[in-house]
Amino acid sequence: MRRSILNNQAIVFITSLLVIIINIVFSVHFIAITLAGVIFYLTQLCFKEKLYYSLLSVILAFLVIETTQGLKPFSLFLISFVLYSIILPLARRLFSFDSIRIFVEVFIFYIFVLLIYYISTGELFLNFWFIVINICIDILILGILL
Repeated sequence: MRRSILNNQAIVFITSLLVIIINIVFSVHFIAITLAGVIFYLTQLCFKEKLYYSLLSVILAFLVIETTQGLKPFSLFLISFVLYSIILPLARRLFSFDSIRIFVEVFIFYIFVLLIYYISTGELFLNFWFIVINICIDILILGILL
């Protein structure tokens, strides 16, 4: 695994705290910027590096995202765990470049998030554009931080 700024436990905690603050502030203004892709990448990092104390802050960030967006608790964490343990090892064999692989993994995560949104609310079109905006923002942030 490449070394990046996100491999530090303090940075993982601060990033999770920033995501929590952003979700609380933006949910008041009805803007659905979740940064769930960044938290998904941090979850993968915590699993790979066995940073279990940092994983607690990541789970709390997922819980705040889920409550501000109206999803069931722990649904995003369960999606990220299933993706990390079952689906993404298959996708990792297809992509040899780390930077492309990270973006594809975030895109696959958002496909599953869109599926969860559709199951919980029944609306697809409105949430689809929020998801596309979130994918673009997360890829931008991950591209800067990595």
